[in-house]
Amino acid sequence: MKEIFNYVCKVYVILAVLFLPLAIYCIVISCITKDKEAFIMGGSAAAIAVLSIVVILQRYLVIKKALKMSFKNVDLQGNLNYTLEVIDETLIITCLNTGEVNKIRKNDIKKFAYAKNSIFIRVGVTGLVTLQNDKEVRDFLKNNNMIANKK
Repeated sequence: MKEIFNYVCKVYVILAVLFLPLAIYCIVISCITKDKEAFIMGGSAAAIAVLSIVVILQRYLVIKKALKMSFKNVDLQGNLNYTLEVIDETLIITCLNTGEVNKIRKNDIKKFAYAKNSIFIRVGVTGLVTLQNDKEVRDFLKNNNMIANKK
């Protein structure tokens, strides 16, 4: 979960860490000096920090729900078995435990990211697919040109 959370929320955590102390500082200064500009700057910095925290919490809940669904689909030994195939530039991921099919068109893939144990595939604006990071999966994606021109 830590890998996924770092991948998805890193920018929002940085924004919250930067703007929260700035907001507190500006609001305290505005209260002491009765400066309206400092209050406006502190309020806007606080709004950015609060929105970042809300996005972090929302993403955390989405990731937690996705992981819970993923662990619900494992077999008795804790393995998630799936097959990968490419048909007409569409990556088809079939879960062997549940029979669920996930189709991802090559044009919908926005980004690939590799972590220690996972491969993250950003699909569209909000979609995130994770695969096990092993040599077979990486070779399959490269051989079928699914990761061409993707970072």
